Amino acid sequence: MICDVLSSSLADDVNRFWLDDIGTTMTTVHCHGVGPFGPWSSFGLLTGYAAVELIIGGVLLVRRDA
Repeated sequence: MICDVLSSSLADDVNRFWLDDIGTTMTTVHCHGVGPFGPWSSFGLLTGYAAVELIIGGVLLVRRDA
């Protein structure tokens, strides 16, 4: 994984934004300090990731396949 080459303090900051951690936090019923985000903020972050990827894909599609 990419975080293996980072320092431990930087790896901890990057790891909290990985999709598997966000998904686990989002589907956890009782969130007692499991992750840095709550269930709804995790859902918003996951939705934001999807929106950014769709926008980038749309822009690339228009530019390359015009």
